[in-house]
Amino acid sequence: MAISVVTTASSAETTNVSSHDLTLPAGLTSGDLLVGVFVCDAAEGVTWAESMVSITHVTNGMTLDIAYKIATGSESGTGLVTTTSNENSSHVMYRINGDDTASNVPESSTGATGSSTTPDPDSITPGGGADDYLWIACAGHNDGRSNITTEPSGYSSVIAINSGGAQGCGIGVAHLLGSADTSEDPGTFTLDTTELWGAATIAIYPAAAAAPRRIFVM
Repeated sequence: MAISVVTTASSAETTNVSSHDLTLPAGLTSGDLLVGVFVCDAAEGVTWAESMVSITHVTNGMTLDIAYKIATGSESGTGLVTTTSNENSSHVMYRINGDDTASNVPESSTGATGSSTTPDPDSITPGGGADDYLWIACAGHNDGRSNITTEPSGYSSVIAINSGGAQGCGIGVAHLLGSADTSEDPGTFTLDTTELWGAATIAIYPAAAAAPRRIFVM
């Protein structure tokens, strides 16, 4: 089975809270890969519940944090993220199949920051060499009145959401299925106004191809 994004979900906390509820993708079952991309206003410490493992934490007047887990199917998005202070937040969750997370966990770039209309996820070179990775480009921005309007070139299924208000924040994510790639450096997202931003790139390993059956003829 080829690696694929099965379902996604997006949500936002439009008031300042420290316990953030994240909507989970529909149909989540045991063995699915669950990837969460969380953005909040201001530089904050972030703690994930449900045994989610954080792989990137970027701050720049806002916070971008990325985490994953192999789902049990009993997860709840209630209070899935806790921040050190009360903040607005925006989030996207991915349900992915056909991955090799049991043997090769998702990797993420170091993260990039800036202030512009072009959030630019930084490059990543996964440790597994050439493979058909699923790449996810992520960008978070300050100010919940701003919107990400376009995704990096070649990427698809952009999801953009904000929490509204001057004290809010926003997020944009999109994905790309690679082909025997050794690295990836996405292009830029587009914001409709200049904002502080943080961005990163995720690499998810595909399941190893099954060895072909050998038929012996006597």
